[in-house]
Amino acid sequence: MDRRWIVLALIALLVLAGVVLFALRPPAAGKLAQGEKPFLLPIEPVGIVESPPEEIRWRPVLGAVRYEVELFDGEGSPLWRGESGKGVLALPPEISERVLRGDRLHYRVAAKGNFGKTLVSSEITFFRYLAKRG
Repeated sequence: MDRRWIVLALIALLVLAGVVLFALRPPAAGKLAQGEKPFLLPIEPVGIVESPPEEIRWRPVLGAVRYEVELFDGEGSPLWRGESGKGVLALPPEISERVLRGDRLHYRVAAKGNFGKTLVSSEITFFRYLAKRG
């Protein structure tokens, strides 16, 4: 058999194997099923915390390009707003002072897609640092 035919047969076999493997691959990790909505989950701080938090963390959302965090006092009045491109955002010094005083604080995280469209927002989550007295 001519050498060219062998090389051609090998190339055809490789292309066929690639097509089969592509067709049989599992769905991409983190891909939403049709009709499923994304869910934004705050990770920390949540509830009564044992140490003063320095940042807010949440589980990233598929398709989000940035996140907007809004922080409120115990009455729901806005205190601060920040943005991040990741699943974490550091708290500014003026908020850290309120945390150390033991103020009850609330926050909400919104995942933003292209052109600033809100993909999903978290529920309002509270946290409070209670210093150990001793």
